[in-house]
Amino acid sequence: MNQAGEKIADIFSTYGKFLIFSIVPLTALNSYIVFRRKKLNFSEHVIISGILLLGVFLILILLLFLGILETTVLPINLFKYLFLSFPYIMLFYIVYVYHNAFRQDYTRIGFSYRAVLFLILLLLELAIFLILLLGIATNWEGGAIIYET
Repeated sequence: MNQAGEKIADIFSTYGKFLIFSIVPLTALNSYIVFRRKKLNFSEHVIISGILLLGVFLILILLLFLGILETTVLPINLFKYLFLSFPYIMLFYIVYVYHNAFRQDYTRIGFSYRAVLFLILLLLELAIFLILLLGIATNWEGGAIIYET
């Protein structure tokens, strides 16, 4: 592990919970910007985002439990496919939560447009976060980051 990898490991070990729970206000801000027609205040969007994060945690725990079952009881290699499908499951779940919350206020096309915009904003925020993390880890010089567990 090089110095940048050690710095990233230190950031995640020190601020890991803060980074995970910072997703809630970011997704709340995104939904506050994108889904304005319902006229919810920001705290109501925070509640929806908290429910979203809780569902993501529950799905992840279920997948990890299935992985444990597979290594101990089941002889098939199902966990690999479930783990690879995790991003698609999360994408479906995010759209499902916001569709349940805002389906009465938008047409299908209007909701689809807003859902795509919401996801683009979320991916943009994650990209900015990764750029900042890599910049801090390498002292804004770039280069290789080697991290071994």
